[in-house]
Amino acid sequence: MTFLTVAQSNVLGSLARGDALAVERATVRNLTAVAKRVLGDPEDPWIGGITNAHATAAAERSAHYETGLQRSVAAFQPKARALLDQHLDAVSNSIERQMVGQPQGGFVELDQLRLGALIAAINPPPQRFAKDEPVFGWRITSENVDDIPEPIRSRLGIVDKTEYSEKYLKGQVGSVVTIQMKGTTPDFYPQQKSNFEGSYVVVPFDEVAKKNPRMYARLRAVPEMAELINRQTGLVAMLKVKPATMFRLSDLFAISAGLFLRLHVPAWGPDSKQDSTPGKDAFFVYEVLSMDDHWRTEEAHYYMVNESDEHPGRPIGYVPV
Repeated sequence: MTFLTVAQSNVLGSLARGDALAVERATVRNLTAVAKRVLGDPEDPWIGGITNAHATAAAERSAHYETGLQRSVAAFQPKARALLDQHLDAVSNSIERQMVGQPQGGFVELDQLRLGALIAAINPPPQRFAKDEPVFGWRITSENVDDIPEPIRSRLGIVDKTEYSEKYLKGQVGSVVTIQMKGTTPDFYPQQKSNFEGSYVVVPFDEVAKKNPRMYARLRAVPEMAELINRQTGLVAMLKVKPATMFRLSDLFAISAGLFLRLHVPAWGPDSKQDSTPGKDAFFVYEVLSMDDHWRTEEAHYYMVNESDEHPGRPIGYVPV
């Protein structure tokens, strides 16, 4: 079946829950696009009530305005719920089929649209996490990928078995490669530029050794990394100050013992993917940042963070807020 776009899944989830405020925040053109692409009828009565509500300025709201919006949302709830249930059944059946007969060490695949359908249909409880310990970042200053030192470049994506295309890396000039550890394994990955600029602050260089001493010691033990840290040139110490909203894998579905999840993330490269750790939970960041006139996602953060070995129940490098 044809799955909904990320934005359509989000708004349908809001409609199915009767969340009039979330619907109100959508633009008229976006709601019209849903009417055309999902309902097949842009003149459906529910769309009229919502567009009329948008035509009323916030300062001029009335009881009639509020009632009209609520009625429109309530009228669409059964349609939204039925459509989301169809997608949930399709994704759940796909996952179950993949798990049948899989040998130990096999995987279940998931893409962005199916992940969006699961989150919208199940409406799992969101969890908020933040960073409380600074890490290092290598500044990406040119489109020449070879300018990233080999000790960093050769270890990109080791933890999640993620591959980043050269095109994606070239697009992150002005951002950083995050340099941290998962236990004794280097956890190096490029930050999307918008995420780095909106979520991180640069802190004094020695803050990493002072406030994250175990990670700092393990990082220095990685071949050739101590020399880069001693030189400091190109490195920054940074702290993520914007909390992240995440959803647990285990709140969406259960993976058979011995299997892992493979999440496809084409924004990082045509073959880019992330793998969960067998026997461990994982967490999804999933948010739409901007859309075009046809309600297609232009920019989104969606990726997976594996569960911490040292702090079960938390994503790597995060604390609950």
